[in-house]
Order: sequence, then structure tokens, then C-alpha cells
Amino acid sequence: MSIVFDADVQVTMAGVVESEILPSTVHSLEIADGAARLEMRSGPKGDAGPQGPPSYAFTLVGWVADQAALDAITVTAADAGKAWWVVATNQIRLWQGRYWIPFDLAMQGTGHQGPPNVLTGAAEIGGTGTDADATLTGSSPNQILTITVPKGTTGVQGDPGQPGRIQDAADVDTTTVAGLSDRMTLQWNASLSKFVPAPNPTWGGPWTIGGNRFAAASNAAEAPRTIAVITVPAQAYPWRPYIIGRLPMRGHTPTVGGTRVDVEVRAGTEDGPIVAWSLGFPAENWAWHYIVPKFEQVVSPASTDISVIQPGQTTTLYVRIIRPVGSGNYSTVSDIAFLQVYALPMFQ
Repeated sequence: MSIVFDADVQVTMAGVVESEILPSTVHSLEIADGAARLEMRSGPKGDAGPQGPPSYAFTLVGWVADQAALDAITVTAADAGKAWWVVATNQIRLWQGRYWIPFDLAMQGTGHQGPPNVLTGAAEIGGTGTDADATLTGSSPNQILTITVPKGTTGVQGDPGQPGRIQDAADVDTTTVAGLSDRMTLQWNASLSKFVPAPNPTWGGPWTIGGNRFAAASNAAEAPRTIAVITVPAQAYPWRPYIIGRLPMRGHTPTVGGTRVDVEVRAGTEDGPIVAWSLGFPAENWAWHYIVPKFEQVVSPASTDISVIQPGQTTTLYVRIIRPVGSGNYSTVSDIAFLQVYALPMFQ
């Protein structure tokens, strides 16, 4: 073997912990200015060695700056087992009872990297007047730090805040309408379990037609016959027609009960649902036919689909003469007839 370099060099060897076990490795040595550092990668963990002798039992009393400070302490045989850390030399000096036993590199050494700790925080409210407390439970790397903060006493009443907007309340949903507008109100929506904006459900109308809109009849035989029509504009809410009116009329019959002529009002078409009606007088006398609301079906709050005009829908109402009894003719006085229509909103 040939010698290519010969010099006295101070070599420092350091162990390097590897997280991965390699089948082989190369250790390099670099020399500069008479000093070198050789890093040796640690191998796999070996088997446990034999049990060593028990360590010295001692009580760490405190620390001193240097050896002179330690020498200034008077110790006797009764102080056996006491130890001090000498900062200047980083030694633990143990008093054996008759002499000092030194332990080098006692403090501030760097150990192996341990697993990261996962600390989970939790907060609890303690009773009023109790002390604050912090408790660390569990073992690393999973621990829980529970901080207990006592509840304070009730403070004085604060200044009243500014009134908030109803539409910002947690139980109000304004996304169900394209845009908010005046005269809207809140209605409960059972499917959303929230209040939603809806047009103000007040009565609409009246829409009225007078005598010049009624077709006159003198000793007429045609029945049924439409004698007046009224169109109601679309509303922003569902509604039912509420109709009142009057029409003077007589049936031509030689006997009482021989002929009876009635008035009915139908919605949507001439054959649509009946929404108003007047009972005729079955005798040859002039009589006022007072037109009042009527529905052919039983109507209750749950029956919301009977004769209901939907929002945004224009509807036409037809005033018709019918003859349910007999075949006699009839006459009307149209110039003093009238009809009034109201929109009765449907409440949910």
C-alpha cells in the first residue's frame, strides 16, 4: 500500500440518524486545516444489551458557575449523594461522601429526533368564582390540553343596539322572490320552515260594471244566456272571486211555480265553476235578483284549489241567465243592474 498523505489530523466522528435503512452506504472524510469530520450513519437497532450496574443515586441541588464556586461549598460525609451542575465545564459533580465523581457532558446535549407531538386544544367554562385551570392529558404524540376558564359575573345592561332588518333574520328567506317591493308581507312557508316575502294579501278591487254592460231582455226565451262579461286583471297572489250585484227580472208564467229564472256567475269560461248566484222568483212578478257568492263544492281553508285564480292570471267572469224550472219567457231591466267583483286573497 502506498502512502499518499501523512499528517496528524484531529478527527471528529458524529452519528447521523437515517429514517431509511440502506443496504449499503459510503462514508466520506474531508480534511481541512488539520481537522476532519466523519459522519457515520446509524445502522438498524440492535438487540438489547445486558443489564448494566445501577447508576449512582443523587439529588441535584442546583448549579454553580465554575469549579471555584463549587470548591467554595463546604460538604461533609452527611452530604453524600448531593450533586451540582458546573456550568463552565458542563459537568455534574456528585459528592460521594469523601470525594467528587464527575459526569461529563451532563447538560445541553442533542438527542435523537423524537416523533412530533399532536396537541389538541379544548375549552371548558367553569363556575363563577372558580379558578382558571389547565390540564394536559394523554401521552405523546397525542395529547389534549384542556383549559377551564371561569364564567364571569353578569355585567351591567349595555346600550340598546340599532334595530336590525327583518329580512336578515335567521328564519326569513328572501331568495324565493325575484325582487322585494313595497306592500309585501311575510308568510310562513312550511316546506322551507321559514318566512318568505309575499305580496300583501289584502282585498283587491272592486271591479264594477253597470247597467250599460248588461244585455237587455224583453220576453226572451233563450236560456242559458250570457248577459254580461267582466274581466279582472292579474293579481300578485292567489285569490277567489267575491261577487255581489243585482238584476231586476221577471218570469212570464200564468201559474205560481210554473217558471223560475235564476242568475249565475261563472269564472274562466261560460261553463266554468260557479262563483256567484241568485235565486229567481217563480211567479209573474218583477223581483230584485240579489247576486251573492256561491260555490258548488264544500270550501274550507284546506280546499285551496276550488275556484282559485292563480297569481299572474287574468280571468273573465260571465253573468248568465238560466231557467231551472219550466219553459216560460223572461224579461230584465238592465239600466239599473250592477255587478261588483272583489279579489279575496288566499291565506296560507
